Amino acid sequence: MLAPSLADNAHVRSLDLSDNGLGAEGVSAIVTALCRTGRQTAAPALRALSLRQNQAGVDGAEAVATLLRSSHPLECLDFAANAIGNKGLGVLAQAIAGAKCKLRMLCIERNELEDEGMEQLATALGENYSLTSLSLEWNAIGPVGGKTLAGVLPMHGTLRALNLGWNGLGDQGIAVLADALAKAPASSPPTLVDLRLHHNRATVLAALPLSRALRTLEMLDVSGNPIGAGGAATLLLAQQEQNSRVKTSGGKGGGSAQYGAERCRVIMEDCCVRPDTFLAGLVRRAADAEEISSDDLQQSGVYAAAAAAAGKENKSKVSRPTSKESKSNGIAIRAEVRPEIGPPTSQVKSGKKK
Repeated sequence: MLAPSLADNAHVRSLDLSDNGLGAEGVSAIVTALCRTGRQTAAPALRALSLRQNQAGVDGAEAVATLLRSSHPLECLDFAANAIGNKGLGVLAQAIAGAKCKLRMLCIERNELEDEGMEQLATALGENYSLTSLSLEWNAIGPVGGKTLAGVLPMHGTLRALNLGWNGLGDQGIAVLADALAKAPASSPPTLVDLRLHHNRATVLAALPLSRALRTLEMLDVSGNPIGAGGAATLLLAQQEQNSRVKTSGGKGGGSAQYGAERCRVIMEDCCVRPDTFLAGLVRRAADAEEISSDDLQQSGVYAAAAAAAGKENKSKVSRPTSKESKSNGIAIRAEVRPEIGPPTSQVKSGKKK
């Protein structure tokens, strides 16, 4: 009964049908109603639809793809936790690449997606001109999938937010993603400004590539990755440098073509930084994009920790992930930290220096 009444409703703008056990049959019924042909579009005001956790499977994905290929003005779709796998993603990807797709937000978290599926998704993103937010959280995307996405992200013209949290990118996958963003030409910077990489098994080796990518970002989340004091210090220094540029260029809305227009926030919760240290307090302040004085950075041992991390980076070669290892694929990592060395301290300071 819901599907027919939904089609005739001219007022509902958002509909949440998550966790209702609809299955592929129920999802198909909803989609069929929304794809109704006639003089008037079915549910013409509907812009946001959640079908999360409905055991839709591949058949349900095929039904949703039909909706995306229709003329319906849907803009936000939550299709998380439906066990669509790589096959279902391929079906959705074809629809996303279509000229009629108007989606701005797509959430396909917890869908058993793997590296293989990223090939199809990347191809679709290359032909899509509407998506601004994409969540791939809680899947099984590894270093190879990270490399695949890195090939398309700098060129996508509308995507502003990407959530890759709780995957298995590791140092390799994160490094190649960061490298792609950092090397984007200043004359045509990536539109991506919000990047979530929490819980991806990254270590201190991923910190320096990420620090170079901060020039285009306004939000970076690396929580739950064991980057340690060295990685946190590296990102903290890069954040302060980036925010100094934004401040110099006029703050909000005044950024240059090369740098973001907003102050950059870096979230580093549960990153193996001792909670009883001055550095831990600075990490908390970094989440709010606070300006931190050179004295505080010196006293907390940030310069020393970052210099030590850069030394580790220089001794380690993070290879780009491919099916066959190649010596020519290495990512050159340089030390780009301030030379000042400050003594570490166990003093806790979470606010500004008194």
